[in-house]
Amino acid sequence: MQPLEKAPVLLYHLLPSPGSCPTNHSILNSSTRSRSYVYLSVAAAIVPKLNTKKNATLYFPMNVNYLSLFLFLHISIVCFSQANRRSETTDITKATFFNPGISYEKAIARSQSLYAQAFMNTAFGIGYSSSLGNTSFIYFDPALTVQYRYYYNYAKREAREKRTAMNSLNYVCSILQTVFSKESIADSYYRETKRRAIHTFGLAWGFQRNYKNRFSLDLSLGGGYLYTKATTLNDMGQFISKNVGRFTTAGQFNLGFWLNKKK
Repeated sequence: MQPLEKAPVLLYHLLPSPGSCPTNHSILNSSTRSRSYVYLSVAAAIVPKLNTKKNATLYFPMNVNYLSLFLFLHISIVCFSQANRRSETTDITKATFFNPGISYEKAIARSQSLYAQAFMNTAFGIGYSSSLGNTSFIYFDPALTVQYRYYYNYAKREAREKRTAMNSLNYVCSILQTVFSKESIADSYYRETKRRAIHTFGLAWGFQRNYKNRFSLDLSLGGGYLYTKATTLNDMGQFISKNVGRFTTAGQFNLGFWLNKKK
């Protein structure tokens, strides 16, 4: 019987060719990612055994074996890389002009990030009263916020051919925000003479869109709990300061530009 020299080619076809590596995120599941390891195991198990039997019918020259094994490894790693790199979150630095400040988002895992921002919290309003007529106000207070974000709709946006680069996705997040302000938190309290910390923690849903022209939109809305010190009058008509808290809305609306280097 003649040596079966085409066996390496038969083994090669057990693996997907470079052109057949999955590109649709909808099929990039755990079975697709783990398939690379199965192929590597098959290659590592079969090729050595075919050479260890001296009287075996199948015979492969040593250079052909190494070439085949190299192809197995290369194709499997390419497919594995394509399956994993598409859904990674990105580190992003942004400058915002609505709520002016600077923010940094750090990717900590696939679809997860930590977001921190130092900014000037913007508040404004328009009102009317019979005694004062039309009134309006706008003020800026220094603030800090930290968020844990989980992005969840990558596959859907990818399927619709929407932009997903620069974490342009929807997310759910936990929020811890501190604003340093003199303003009262309700009509029953008085405006403070000095800035004090107003803390808010809560949960929110949001979306972020970072466009190719560097424009950035980031909106989140949810609920939380606010606590701070407030000034009011006691039963004797004296001003007193006490700790107060109440349920409130939580979230942000940011407009700005991302500052990363374009790839």
